[in-house]
Amino acid sequence: MEKKNINDTICISLITLGETMVGKSSLISKYVDNIFEDNIVSTIGFDIKIKEIRRNNKNIIIKIWDTAGQERFNSIQKQYYKNIDGILLIFDLTNLDSFNNLNQWFEKIEKHSPKNCNIVLIGNKCDKEDEIEVKDDDIQKLIFENSGIKYFNTSAKSGFNVNECFDYFIDEIVKNKEENKNDETIIIKKKQFENNRKKKKLSQCCDT
Repeated sequence: MEKKNINDTICISLITLGETMVGKSSLISKYVDNIFEDNIVSTIGFDIKIKEIRRNNKNIIIKIWDTAGQERFNSIQKQYYKNIDGILLIFDLTNLDSFNNLNQWFEKIEKHSPKNCNIVLIGNKCDKEDEIEVKDDDIQKLIFENSGIKYFNTSAKSGFNVNECFDYFIDEIVKNKEENKNDETIIIKKKQFENNRKKKKLSQCCDT
């Protein structure tokens, strides 16, 4: 068995956003516990799910904030935007209103979330083919208007595309974290080099 190295552990914090009853909690339960409940109770305020995985030779601890979609809970959501690595913006393919309200969610994300925060758009309940109200053309238009945001059709009930969506998203976040870490290392080394140069010059001046 491969031993876990604490130095290879990466912590990721995600948040789900979208209208109430679009299936946010169901998607999380399907991914974390491989469970689907038909009559799941709507989230009140927020809930937290944690999953630990081993992927690409790294231990990844994923914390997922499951938020309520009701307007009265928006003030609660704001405090969780700040330190997140990724946003799962979810709408219900069988509920046109949940899709039409996405622009409001994009505005909130732009206002409250960290810069360069990863975002993935999810159209849930694709298994209900006879009840789908959202047109593919409208989805593609929204994707284009939002700089080609990555999009997935999913079904929390059947599990279609759920793991694929999370795997893609986690890989992108880990990649960004590693790139940022490398950038920070370069900046630190540059500062150390500049400080050493200044100390050397100061030392030469004192010697003369």
